[in-house]
Amino acid sequence: MKKTLTYDFVYQPLIDRIPIGLDEAHKQACAGDQVTIKSWYDIWLANYKSAVERFGDLGSKTVGKLYGINKYKPAVCLGSGPSLKDSIEALKMNKAMKTPILTISALHNFGYLEDEGVSADYYVSLDAGKIVLADVTESRKDPPETYWEKTKGKTLIAVAFSDPELFDKWQGEIYLFNASIPDQKFHEECQKIQVFNHVIASGGNAGSASVYIAKAIMGSYSIMMCGMDYCFDYDDKFHSYATHYDTPGQYVVHPDVYGVPRKTWQSYMNFKLYMDWLTQKIPGDWISCSGGLMGAYKEGNIRSFQYLPLEMALNRYFMAERIWLDKFEEGTGKLLERKEIKLEEVFADPKYPLSLTVY
Repeated sequence: MKKTLTYDFVYQPLIDRIPIGLDEAHKQACAGDQVTIKSWYDIWLANYKSAVERFGDLGSKTVGKLYGINKYKPAVCLGSGPSLKDSIEALKMNKAMKTPILTISALHNFGYLEDEGVSADYYVSLDAGKIVLADVTESRKDPPETYWEKTKGKTLIAVAFSDPELFDKWQGEIYLFNASIPDQKFHEECQKIQVFNHVIASGGNAGSASVYIAKAIMGSYSIMMCGMDYCFDYDDKFHSYATHYDTPGQYVVHPDVYGVPRKTWQSYMNFKLYMDWLTQKIPGDWISCSGGLMGAYKEGNIRSFQYLPLEMALNRYFMAERIWLDKFEEGTGKLLERKEIKLEEVFADPKYPLSLTVY
């Protein structure tokens, strides 16, 4: 039986720590590593060798060249979960600012963001298979070749053992990284092909890989994370639009940040645990602008995250460029008029027509 309810979403109360403990959370987050390694080992090595043949010295394309480019500044990291659609308008606001905040997205979102007019500054790919090629253009309004054409002028940050066809299709700039794989033999085999030790720790997911790049390499301080739900939406969609992933199949259930049970796959539950572990272990200003499982437990939401819609998180920075003068209807409080005031114009003119303060 199904019931349709009208529900007011409210964040759960905060709790101090992961209920199962940091060590157990990390252990569970890594539980599927050996299966993944066994399944992909030969493909990873073949792709790594292909990358060396294509690029020569991998160091010439290293992500290390981006070290410190956003030091002490905020960044927005975009996963491809269903709540990403709720951040699109805020991303458009950011893009319209004189000094937009840097955005890093999972490559999966490329076609979607292009259609919405909010392309990211960097796209991150952690996949070694061809599935990522289909993900980029699935359910889009234009033919696939249109989107690969749009990669001109865009920047890709990809694992060195990506599928070679990704490098064939990408027409913009490319940076490379190596991935932290918990297998000594694999590490040694890669070293025999070519030493490339600019490694990122990703937890196995492109969203968390983008967070590592923003934090550990680019030097960002405040990290706003959107679309990192690690679960299906309430209507069983896995992304912000219909895709072939929209069949839960065998799933587990876990509460989201509002306390509502959500379906997810065990692998994505592990990704969620990795992000929870990360924010409790590594100092930082971690802001969840996602609506899914990240940070959530039946006991409440861990306080190592702040939980805010992206627009509210960005407004702390936007107020350095503009404020609003609002006129409300007396009695009802209805907004009648909104006027944007650009602070650059205010402070450039001591005789500005309005005498005002920012707050």
